[in-house]
Amino acid sequence: MPEKETSNFHLFLKSPVITTLIAGLLTGFLGPYLLEKSKQSAIDEDQSKRQHQEIVAKQLEVLDHANLVLWDFRASAEFLMFDFINGQPDLDTLQEHLDDYEKTSRRANADLGATATKASFYFPESDSRNQLYIIFRQLFAVDSKIYIQLDQQDRRPDNRTDASDKAWADIQKEMEDVTKDIRAMLTRLSTHVGSLPQSTDE
Repeated sequence: MPEKETSNFHLFLKSPVITTLIAGLLTGFLGPYLLEKSKQSAIDEDQSKRQHQEIVAKQLEVLDHANLVLWDFRASAEFLMFDFINGQPDLDTLQEHLDDYEKTSRRANADLGATATKASFYFPESDSRNQLYIIFRQLFAVDSKIYIQLDQQDRRPDNRTDASDKAWADIQKEMEDVTKDIRAMLTRLSTHVGSLPQSTDE
C-alpha cells in the first residue's frame, strides 16, 4: 500500500466515529462473552464452596458418630466390669448392665467398620481407614475377652476367683490402652477437618 494511502488509512481508523464504531462492535461481541464467563466463574466458585462445606459436614459426622459409638461402648463395658470386679447383689441391675452391653457391643461391631470406610472417603489421609480398622480390631479383641470371661463365670459376679479378678483387671487395662489409641486417632483426624481428600467421589 502506498505511503499516502497508509497514512490516510491510519487517519481513518483514528477518527472518532470509527473508534466509537469499533468499540461498540467489540463491546457487542465481547461483552456477553465476558459476562457469561464471569457468571460461570461465580457458579463454579459457589459449587466449590458448597462441596467443601459438604465435605466438612461429612468429616464432622464421621468423627461425631465414631466418638458416640466408642464412648457408649466404653461406658457400657465399664458398668459391666465394675459389677464383676466388685460384685453386684442387685440382679435386676446386673441384668440391665448385661443387656445394655450386648446392645452396645452389637452396635459397635456393626457401625465402626462402616465408619472407617467413610473416613477413607472424606479425610485426606489415604491410610485413615486402615488405621481405624486396626484400632477397631483391638477394641473387638477386648469385646471378645469380655464375652469369654462372662461365659466362664456363667454371667454371675459371685462366681469370682483370683483368676477371674486378674482376668477382669487385665481386660480393664487393655480397654484403657485401646481407648487412648482411639482418642489419639480421632484427635489426629480432627486436625484434618476442612482439608479435602484426594478424591471427593463416593
